[in-house]
Amino acid sequence: SYISIGFEPHFSWNNLDMILKIDDYIGLEDSEIEVNEWTDPSTLLSKINYLSYYNDNKTIFLNIGKLKNLTFGQGQLLHKYSNSYNYPIMQRTGAQIHISPKNKYSYSLDFFVSDASQFINSGGFYGYHASLFLSKFFPLEIGYGYMSDMNQYSEADLDLDSGIEAREVDLEYVLIENRDYKINLISELDGIFFNKTLKYYRYDEEEGGASQ
Repeated sequence: SYISIGFEPHFSWNNLDMILKIDDYIGLEDSEIEVNEWTDPSTLLSKINYLSYYNDNKTIFLNIGKLKNLTFGQGQLLHKYSNSYNYPIMQRTGAQIHISPKNKYSYSLDFFVSDASQFINSGGFYGYHASLFLSKFFPLEIGYGYMSDMNQYSEADLDLDSGIEAREVDLEYVLIENRDYKINLISELDGIFFNKTLKYYRYDEEEGGASQ
């Protein structure tokens, strides 16, 4: 049990918006979990709740802080991803860049990092996605995405190091579109790659030991 104390100053200047969330948690009982370790630079960095910058043409967007609703392609590999689960036990500072033309149709580029501190220390989760819309005469959009968990055990107290990579190709074709309705044909091909053999163990009381 904790008592939470905090304040959120908002700043806005030209094309820059920022929200800081400076909060602390006072424990009402003994606990091994330390919510805020103020001597850790990653804790100070995580207090950037939201920072957004966009250029004058609104073709480039940069977001720093909490990430939410990130989806690549049709969403089979990455669907409404957020880096703020289990807050405040885990406090992350992510970054996202989105690039698209003025008409927002011909192409788009996205890149994200789930947590800057983990990324610097060769951990964390990151990915990018690119899509290309061919033409209004052949309304097919082709996308390619890549994601990597550089060390899936980076937040566990284990002497292990194992990464996961994933790639996807997504397609979307506008079959029928008018003022009343729209019908699209969609597809997505996905692959997940592990750089080491995974083993799963359970404890079997009858056997008296661990079984694979």
